[in-house]
Amino acid sequence: MQVGTESVAAFLKTLPERERFLIAYSGGLDSHVLLHLMACLGREGGFGVRAVHVNHNIQPESRSWTGHCRKVCRALDVELEVLDVDASSPGKESPEGWARHKRYSAIEDILADGEVLLTAHHRDDQLETFLLRLLRGSGVLGLASMRAVRHFGKGLHARPLLHYSREQLLDYARLHDLDWIEDPSNADKRPDRNYLRHEVVPAIKDRWPSVAQPLSRAIDTLAETQELLDDLARQDLLICGAEDPATLHVERVKRLPAPRQKNMLRYWCRILDLPVPDSRRLSHILTDVVGARRDSKSRIRWKGAELQRYGQYIHLGAPLEDFDNTAVKVWDFTGPCRLDHGELTAVEGRGSGLKQQACAGARVEVRYRAGGEKIRLPGRNCTHKLKKLFQEAGTPPWLRERIPLIYVNDRLAMVAGFWTDAEFLAAADEPSWVITWTG
Repeated sequence: MQVGTESVAAFLKTLPERERFLIAYSGGLDSHVLLHLMACLGREGGFGVRAVHVNHNIQPESRSWTGHCRKVCRALDVELEVLDVDASSPGKESPEGWARHKRYSAIEDILADGEVLLTAHHRDDQLETFLLRLLRGSGVLGLASMRAVRHFGKGLHARPLLHYSREQLLDYARLHDLDWIEDPSNADKRPDRNYLRHEVVPAIKDRWPSVAQPLSRAIDTLAETQELLDDLARQDLLICGAEDPATLHVERVKRLPAPRQKNMLRYWCRILDLPVPDSRRLSHILTDVVGARRDSKSRIRWKGAELQRYGQYIHLGAPLEDFDNTAVKVWDFTGPCRLDHGELTAVEGRGSGLKQQACAGARVEVRYRAGGEKIRLPGRNCTHKLKKLFQEAGTPPWLRERIPLIYVNDRLAMVAGFWTDAEFLAAADEPSWVITWTG
């Protein structure tokens, strides 16, 4: 099958959204072929096509490449947006991985609702990706490599050339006399992908010339397998999940065999948009968190996420940032009270919230727990320690210290998002301040 508008048009018809397309255009061979195909199809089909070029500001030729992309897009009558990013990698991040992260983040920011991002990945890219992930010990999800279609930002990310070889793209470019950029960094064999491209893949193709076709079938099978695993994980989450989507019932998790526990935990991380732990940490989660005693307060952290046990629940989330729990802020309710890890807002109301009369002319402060705080709830004759109330509410210890406490003339009047002291609670139709805490 040759590269052409008919085959690409057939692929586009399989997409749920197909009225507006954004082409990731680097100026290289692959993306130029895709841009040319979509420019032709856009004129024939009447759908919107625009392009985006990301300047990573790494190569000395970056500015001239941008000029080349502008020239090509003008000739094809395609709108081009140029994004400048700082792709210098921090710390231990690989330069290639960091540049890819910055590029996709920048593109995601400009992708419109329902728009489809198209990239020019082809069959040889797929082979390299599979080999890289195999050598890194990836599981089924990783070995399924690049999907033809995936959700991305406000729309979709599709790869219409994934079943074509680079040689087929080259034939198309020569046939249509396309002029593309050759990035000199692609000849550098030090990055793993480039080493595979120049040294390993040619040796494999010499021995097995048709390797791409059976590998493509294997990848499709792995993708189908991953879909089945995801379906199973969704069913297990329905059984094990709590009201809070970031919380699971420990005893229900324990009833699952270990492989299903791991599968569900991986899927849980993905749907919460958190990094998936490696196999070693997953094993620790099963033994040190799921298998721990009920009174355990075990915690396992990995880059970008942490999982903690409290009572009969497991909690998953991004690592909490440090904050100054000794800070005190004066607040007059006229605007938001911005804190290190959230914001308090107040709007006027009636019949709920803090009595306006009790706050008028008083010094209102926002503090955090120091220990020993008490509050009297409506309908009760005695005060209760916050520690006890938080325990009854099932609030994990690591969240309690982050909840703002509102004091009126040194009296605890409200625990934001939880309770209001009976003395400060507005009666029916009494003017009040309704407090909202987001953090």
